[in-house]
Amino acid sequence: WCSCLLLLMALLALERRFQVRPEIFSWLLLSLTLYVLELRDRGRNFLYFLPFIQLLWVNIEGLFPLGWAVALAYLAGGWLKEKKPDSPLLKFFFLSLGADLLNPYLFKGLLFPFILLGHLNDGTYQRAISEFASPWRILATQNLHLDSNSHILLFFLWGALTLVFFLLTFRERKFEEFLLVGTFFALGAGAVRNIPRSEEHTSELQS
Repeated sequence: WCSCLLLLMALLALERRFQVRPEIFSWLLLSLTLYVLELRDRGRNFLYFLPFIQLLWVNIEGLFPLGWAVALAYLAGGWLKEKKPDSPLLKFFFLSLGADLLNPYLFKGLLFPFILLGHLNDGTYQRAISEFASPWRILATQNLHLDSNSHILLFFLWGALTLVFFLLTFRERKFEEFLLVGTFFALGAGAVRNIPRSEEHTSELQS
């Protein structure tokens, strides 16, 4: 019942992002990457799927570096636990990087997300586009009577509950779980577009 309740909370926080957008493919492919890596931890080796996932990802959506981040988190966790690098995972990580080069723009396509990120970090975008503002800034301008941004409150509640559960189960947690939770919470806390999309507060933010 607890898992169902938390899943419902997550769905309510995300529902404004449930639209036909290219990043939907990244949700799917990121989930597949996590699934393959988790199966490995349970003794089922499907690492050979990782390069194929990345090959598909780099050719359809620009968030494919998230696949690298997840694999690196598991590599770091394995290294810390075993005191040596995970050679099979490291091999398929580099094969995945090679697969990412198989796009119409080669190195330019590989570097495109980082070039775009550099442009988006310009403060002009945060000031002019509401979904690039941080959740804290949204809350500062939120009219709670309209309840137009309840998903942001749910995001912070979810973050607080995650922290509590991690503290309660600290000894059972793997290093990569801390890396993944920290990374994705930081992304969500940096821009509201990384939670769901909200359109009602644009004029308040611009003022």
